[in-house]
Parts: sequence; structure tokens; C-alpha cells
Amino acid sequence: MSTFNIYLLILAGTGVIAGWLAGLVTRGSGFGLLGNMLAAAAGAYVLFYIGSGLVDPLGVFGVALLGLSGAFFTLWLIGRMRR
Repeated sequence: MSTFNIYLLILAGTGVIAGWLAGLVTRGSGFGLLGNMLAAAAGAYVLFYIGSGLVDPLGVFGVALLGLSGAFFTLWLIGRMRR
């Protein structure tokens, strides 16, 4: 398995976990469990592609950090736009 494929799996995992946590925090005001997970995973992938130059020196930790940041930022942004 290539490094890129491993990074994609890490992004999917961090996005899903961030979406699940956001669903717990925003009970009733989010997108539901599945919606939060999908939105967070999409945000994780987008931020990874934007900031992928920062990931190489940090390796797996950098990918996980970018994934979590992207996931939380996406959920925050979508939540603000809905209000």
C-alpha cells in the first residue's frame, strides 16, 4: 500500500471521528450523525489537498492534524452559513 493511500485512510478516519464528535456536541442542531461524518470527511480531504505541502515533513501526524482541522473548520463554516 502506498503512502498516499495510507494518508487517504487516515483522512477518512479523522473526518469520520470529527463528524461523530461534532454530532455529540451539537445535538439537534447539526446535520445528524451521517451528515456530520460526510461533511467532516469532505472537509478533511479538501484541506489535505490545499495544505499537502505542509504534510510531508510531519508525516502521519501532519495528515491527521490537517484532517481534523479541515473537518472541524468545514462543520463550523457550514453551521455558520445555516444560521
